Amino acid sequence: MRRTFLALVLLGVGFSLAFAAVEMPAAGHLKGLTWLGHASFRLERAGVVVYFDPWKIEGEPLDADLILISHPHPDHLSPPDIAKLLKAETEIVTVADGAAKLQEARVNVKIHTVKPADKVAIKGISVEAVPAYNRNKEF
Repeated sequence: MRRTFLALVLLGVGFSLAFAAVEMPAAGHLKGLTWLGHASFRLERAGVVVYFDPWKIEGEPLDADLILISHPHPDHLSPPDIAKLLKAETEIVTVADGAAKLQEARVNVKIHTVKPADKVAIKGISVEAVPAYNRNKEF
């Protein structure tokens, strides 16, 4: 059985972006979801590990299957923190500005670029990008 498990709004930039829903196999309401601080979350379901906007990651878990980056502000897209999570088969979903920043930082994994209304399925996980606004920052 599959159902929409999580709805997180992660603020975007420019036209803005949020990841509205991540659909994963059902297995209990919030089981496997860990808040890591600020806008960072770790979700593990059915053996798949997803990080949302990893920042100030402790240790080097090297366990991410998928990383979702909402926008390129440094507290949402931190190349040193992302490096702590990467394994060879990790994939990243982000906006175009985020993808450019990751390429500048020489993050060497598959990067999917999305804009509002895009839907992607990666490693059995469906991700839908929706518009969001971050008007209170001067970045």
